[in-house]
Amino acid sequence: MSFDSTLQINFLGYGDEINFDMIYDEVEERVVAESYPAEVAMNLRHAFETGQSDFAITAAGVRGLVMSIGEVCPSSHFEARATGEALTDTWVGIFEMGTWTLDEGPWD
Repeated sequence: MSFDSTLQINFLGYGDEINFDMIYDEVEERVVAESYPAEVAMNLRHAFETGQSDFAITAAGVRGLVMSIGEVCPSSHFEARATGEALTDTWVGIFEMGTWTLDEGPWD
C-alpha cells in the first residue's frame, strides 16, 4: 500500500457544479474526523477546481473523502480516479444522479 496518491476529477458536463466555498466547512470537518491533516481539505478543493491534486494519504483514503463530497452534492456529476504509488492502489468512480454508478478499487 502506498501513502502518496493523486486524485483526478473530470466533470461530466451536466448536473450542478460543485461550489467548494459552500461545502468547504463540511469537507474540512470530515477530513478532521478521519484524522487527516487539514491540508487534505485544501487538496480536495484543488482537485475539484483544477482537475488534479496530490495527497499524502492512500487512494482508499481519498476514495472515502470523494464519496462524502458526492453525498453533500447529490446533483453533481463527475468521474474520479485516485492513484497511489503501487499499480494496484487505484480507485475509479463515477458519480451520477446522486449515486455512484461505478466504484472499483483500490486493489492492493
